[in-house]
Amino acid sequence: MVRSLEQRGPLTLPPEKVAVKPTGVRGRCYDKLKAHISNQQLDLLVTPDELNTALEDLRKFPLVEEATQTLAKALRERKLPDLAHLIVSLHRDQLLCAYSDTRAARREPRVICSMGFSPST
Repeated sequence: MVRSLEQRGPLTLPPEKVAVKPTGVRGRCYDKLKAHISNQQLDLLVTPDELNTALEDLRKFPLVEEATQTLAKALRERKLPDLAHLIVSLHRDQLLCAYSDTRAARREPRVICSMGFSPST
């Protein structure tokens, strides 16, 4: 017997709190580095706090297109400590994720498109 939505009751978690596992390049980087942290194979270039905050942002926010391409290439060519250092350095420079409006407002503005206007005489 199929019950209607009203009979099933409310969701146990609100939709914004439901954890969605990242997929694609984000998911592969997240999974590899979480295993890397759990094995405690960290080096001197990356602190655990920096890596954890970078991974949390990697899980919460979508990647910037340049970061997606860079990380896809790094997954093929680099070892885990180098990948961890790359992710932390991209996160430090705020080039890793496309943040929400509140975090993006703190960054300097960037020129996205130039239409070639010239001053009128």
